[in-house]
Amino acid sequence: MSRPLRSSRLVLAASATALTLVLTGCTGAGLAAAVSGAVDATLRPSPTGAPAPTPTTTLTTTAPATTTPTTTAPPTTTAPGPTDQPGPTIPPPTGDPDPTDTDPTDDPDPTDTDPTDDPDPTDEPSPTDDPDPTEDPDPTEDPDPTEDPDPTGEPDAGTGGMPAITVEGNRILRGGQPWWFLGYNSFVWSGDCGDPDERMTAADVEEWFASMRHDGHGAVRLFFYDGWDLDRLDAALASAERHNVYLTITLDDAIGGCGENDKTAAWFADRAERETFRTHMETLLERYRGETAIAWFEYFNEPDHEDGALREFYDEMGAVADRIDPDRLFSSGTVAPYWVDGAENFLDIHESPGVDIASLHEYDQNEVESNHGDDVRANSAGKPVIVGEFGITACDQGGFASRAQRFARKAEVYTDTDLGYAGAFGWAWQPGRSGCELGNLDADEPTQRVLRDFGRAGGGSTGG
Repeated sequence: MSRPLRSSRLVLAASATALTLVLTGCTGAGLAAAVSGAVDATLRPSPTGAPAPTPTTTLTTTAPATTTPTTTAPPTTTAPGPTDQPGPTIPPPTGDPDPTDTDPTDDPDPTDTDPTDDPDPTDEPSPTDDPDPTEDPDPTEDPDPTEDPDPTGEPDAGTGGMPAITVEGNRILRGGQPWWFLGYNSFVWSGDCGDPDERMTAADVEEWFASMRHDGHGAVRLFFYDGWDLDRLDAALASAERHNVYLTITLDDAIGGCGENDKTAAWFADRAERETFRTHMETLLERYRGETAIAWFEYFNEPDHEDGALREFYDEMGAVADRIDPDRLFSSGTVAPYWVDGAENFLDIHESPGVDIASLHEYDQNEVESNHGDDVRANSAGKPVIVGEFGITACDQGGFASRAQRFARKAEVYTDTDLGYAGAFGWAWQPGRSGCELGNLDADEPTQRVLRDFGRAGGGSTGG
């Protein structure tokens, strides 16, 4: 839209200068130089622009990215993983949380080989629990390459212009049509967090996105905190557009991972902390205003209600976001009602006008739909529900193949838009992990095939 207007200003400037100089007797080389100067002034770019990349140190702490945040002792329901990173939360199967549980996502030292740290083996299914392979085809089987499951196709690499993600009632829409997604979590993608052997380069991210589904149903949940490398986020966005993969961006961690601090009532009462968050959010909203490859932002990872402080904060920040980019969606980042001391508080959070999408995190492993799913959907204030995190360890004799089958069964439920779900992000793409892990999906080719091929001919079905 700006190019024709800019060209018109150029012609008018040059013509006006020439006419003035001719009338005053200026001709020849003097006339040419004056006209050239007018053109140059018209074409000179405005000094305003996108904000400069921010230094890669957080404003809220001086600790390096891999320094373990100050938290309470991890509960017995915590899954294994690094201590300095956001991590999965494994709630009690009954839905009743440990009342002493204040930071269930802290993971133990990855070098810790103490077998007592491993999950209760009784939580894992016996290989005989897996369905009869004659009744359940291998979900890792590649689909018929001659069949295109998405009639809209996918854009050519580098064309951009991905259909916008919007919300209508309890459904998420893509280009105006009901949409579901499957993909991954990653907090190590930018190199700002994680152990040295986990951190990814921009080339690693490009290769990762190239390995995903490119039919418009692929998405990733990326953590991006204050002070992280904006150039890396620009590069990830460009990769996502090339490969038709949607991004969701989590702005901060409520449980103190990757150098961030816990979002307690005292944090919410601290005006300086609130302003730091607001500035970070505004920077990204302005930088990526109208960018449709970003499906939504998420305020916090796994916040608590904090006696209403969270709801008030979401109301305030939602109003700020609406003034900058009114079409930008926001997810709550919540775990489940038990995490915020009950369904009433969970509903209160999602009744905020600053929240568009409700969130469930579950590590219920052998359940198909989480036992918390009903409560989440019943108290989402009529808004769509995403599974922001779900994870399954690959510890039993079935290994990756067994995990892939269980991922496929969960995907059947979490992509069922008739139920109010819109999709799910698996935990996690975390290079350098091995053994009995939740976060080693980068090494798990059978589960990668499920996430890439689900919903295609021969790769699973959807409910939407």
